[in-house]
Amino acid sequence: AGNFTTVGISGGSQDPAAYVAKLDTGTGLFDPAWTPAIPPPANKVPVQALAVDPVGGALFIGGGFTSVDGLPRLGVAKLSMVTGEVDPAFVANVDQAATGQSGDVWALAFGGGQLYIGGYQFSSINGVGPLRVLARVSGTSGTPDAAWNAGLFAGADPYVETLAFESPTRLLAAGWFVTPAGGAFARYRLDSTEVVDTAFAPQVGPPSGEFGYQIAYRPDD
Repeated sequence: AGNFTTVGISGGSQDPAAYVAKLDTGTGLFDPAWTPAIPPPANKVPVQALAVDPVGGALFIGGGFTSVDGLPRLGVAKLSMVTGEVDPAFVANVDQAATGQSGDVWALAFGGGQLYIGGYQFSSINGVGPLRVLARVSGTSGTPDAAWNAGLFAGADPYVETLAFESPTRLLAAGWFVTPAGGAFARYRLDSTEVVDTAFAPQVGPPSGEFGYQIAYRPDD
């Protein structure tokens, strides 16, 4: 996934593929039958995030797009990993409530039947809000969980850059934001009403600009 329009072998032929492609893990060859149609969005990265539902055989894509295969989809869509077709039952339109424009989806994580969506400049999903830059929706329907409050804030423009699961009940997030536990990094309890884990409070600096761009989690041996 990314900002490309063709896929091929270096020095060889190139096949059209708009922003997301399926490759054979053994040979790296492109699957020309798996070609979701994504029009280029204006001034946004078309596809920037992926998450897999291995049991359901689905791939979630996130970015700045506004449609996939002619179906309106703002920022998030669910595709068949076999055919690339859009799941018509899943709709999670990520937008800016004030303008109705699509938000930027930068991070996705799927677990426990739920899709976690992080990004920049969005405040509602399917018209439900406020859901600011980190939200949880049903992995089946896309219906947002308005009761799940990530509690992120940081001036006018907070964002979530990356998400990763520490365990089935712990989600890590990084970006530019502030939580009751601190800034730039957060851990969420997914099995508790106290969502933000205040015991997890890494501090990075300088204090005037705390940013987290990537997270990698390694289980204990």
